[in-house]
Amino acid sequence: MADNITALMVMIQEQAHRQEEQDRCLEEQLQWDQEEQACRQIADLMKALGNLKANMFSTSALHVGTAQ
Repeated sequence: MADNITALMVMIQEQAHRQEEQDRCLEEQLQWDQEEQACRQIADLMKALGNLKANMFSTSALHVGTAQ
């Protein structure tokens, strides 16, 4: 009976170790996903800023062209 209890304790410890490893992997994946999302958002913002600058430049050029 002691052997059964020992075997059960070992199985529980192994399962706990697997669960901890899975939790670590999920946390790491979540962090990567969040970083990837943040990078996409930054790229989108930079693109929008570039478009805004281009629009401001073309608007300025139109004003300069019409003023002359």
